[in-house]
Amino acid sequence: QRIASLLNWRVTSVAVASLLLLNGLANFWDAKPRYPDYQGLAEFLESKGLTCGYAPYVAAYPLVYLSNERLIYTPALHEPEYDRYAKYTAFFTHAENPAFVFVDQAGADHFRQGLTDLNTSSKEQPWGLFQIFHDLAPNVDMERLRSATRGQAN
Repeated sequence: QRIASLLNWRVTSVAVASLLLLNGLANFWDAKPRYPDYQGLAEFLESKGLTCGYAPYVAAYPLVYLSNERLIYTPALHEPEYDRYAKYTAFFTHAENPAFVFVDQAGADHFRQGLTDLNTSSKEQPWGLFQIFHDLAPNVDMERLRSATRGQAN
């Protein structure tokens, strides 16, 4: 009886360890990226000629850094309180075709609605976790655009 209980304990331990190992391996192979691919986004934007625009703080400055300033993006529309470099923002007062990058669907939906309210069309492209708007027609004054999408962009 003592041998049977010892054997039962070992079999149970091996079974539990095997299940934990299989669960860990299954989670490893099913893992999704934890962070957005900013390098890939930078390459995509550059390949499309979308070299300047607005993006949330978490995306704007990584895009600038990763592109060695070939891309200039600012959080001035999304989160003006995090606009850290006025030189980048000033650049957009004369930009002809800024892009607008969103990291969440709700922000993109609100922005799209703001464009509709202003009778403005745009081209829209998803890339990974991001939604990108560009080629606004007619071109809209940033203050009007900011007012139409205030409290909505992210």
